[in-house]
Amino acid sequence: MLPLLEEARDCTNNEAWRLLVNQCIPLLYGWLRSEDIQHVDADDLVQETLATLALEAPAFQPNAHPGAFHCWLYKVLINRLLNFRRSQQVRSICHADSDLLDRLADTIDDSRSDLTRRWDEEHDRHIALQMMLRIETEFHPKTWQAFRSLAIEGVDPELVAAELGLSLDSVYAAKYRVLRRLRQEAKNALA
Repeated sequence: MLPLLEEARDCTNNEAWRLLVNQCIPLLYGWLRSEDIQHVDADDLVQETLATLALEAPAFQPNAHPGAFHCWLYKVLINRLLNFRRSQQVRSICHADSDLLDRLADTIDDSRSDLTRRWDEEHDRHIALQMMLRIETEFHPKTWQAFRSLAIEGVDPELVAAELGLSLDSVYAAKYRVLRRLRQEAKNALA
């Protein structure tokens, strides 16, 4: 199929495009049949995949790997299938007269919206948790517990010191050392 794709890149070669599409269609339908996709939905997915092929074929750069075009085409189809499945999930929770989709559409583009703020906060929590998991083993358990109690849970420093049998200065030092290491980890992640 790759030689045919090379010919089809010339937008004036309609015959090459027709032949390429005729070779791709059965392949695409075969993959979709294995996913038990209804015929009408398969038609839409094949058309979306072929539209992507038409748009991206001029820029497609196959590597030396045999079957690179098949792999690329398969990935395009899988992405269309994933989008389709996501839309099906949304449809199952949103009736046609539901305003949920309208509200989502209005708030997604608004960087100040409550939804965007919550998504950003959840993302930041996830990243912070991943960084903490990476560095936790670098610290003595009491140091880590002092940091968690003080910086994350907001426990009074004197209570933390008493609970862990540490001086107040040691509790603050533990918080400082872990935060400094977290800043390093964040800086490395951004580099």
